[in-house]
Amino acid sequence: MSVMMNGMRHLLRSAARPACCGQQWTRCVGGVGQLVAEVETALAGGKLLERGSPMYSQLNAQVHRLRAENDQFVVDVQNLKKARAELVAEEARMIAKIHADGQSGHHGSKIVETLKQIEDLDRQMAMLRSQQVQNVRDVGLLKRQKVTIEKSEEVMKLERQVQEALGQAEPVQEDGPLATSIAEAVQRLRDEFDANSVSSAEAKK
Repeated sequence: MSVMMNGMRHLLRSAARPACCGQQWTRCVGGVGQLVAEVETALAGGKLLERGSPMYSQLNAQVHRLRAENDQFVVDVQNLKKARAELVAEEARMIAKIHADGQSGHHGSKIVETLKQIEDLDRQMAMLRSQQVQNVRDVGLLKRQKVTIEKSEEVMKLERQVQEALGQAEPVQEDGPLATSIAEAVQRLRDEFDANSVSSAEAKK
């Protein structure tokens, strides 16, 4: 039974590590890298992490922060789109005026300035959208660590139940509820380990 529990802990640590870990670790997680790395280190060291632990709360806080930030980005992009549309309309009016008058006059310099403003808005929107994508990726990594903590808690709970049974000299029946729960947990972790191994192999191609 102890061998099975050790195997569960090994699978839990292995399944928790994303395919981009290693030398690319800091680059792939961006601003949330330190927190994610702390969770990885704690789990690798056998530290008990639960839903009520400070690290789990920090993961939740970061997820909420990034989602709120992305919500604001959506509003900002919409405002930039409106401002851009107004500039494009102004540019069209100036061009129409030039065609009507047959000469550019002072409209030429205004058109150039308007085009610069449009380009600046395009750059701002591109930056916001890029950050949105990065935030979505970071949220995915943070949620992965939350799930890892939840599974770690499940493994620790099963281990405590085994230790309690052994301490009371109660045999753990192979077809009993505890053994069944352990077998199911091992199978889930093994499946995730296999899936993560495939993802890691594909990422290296």
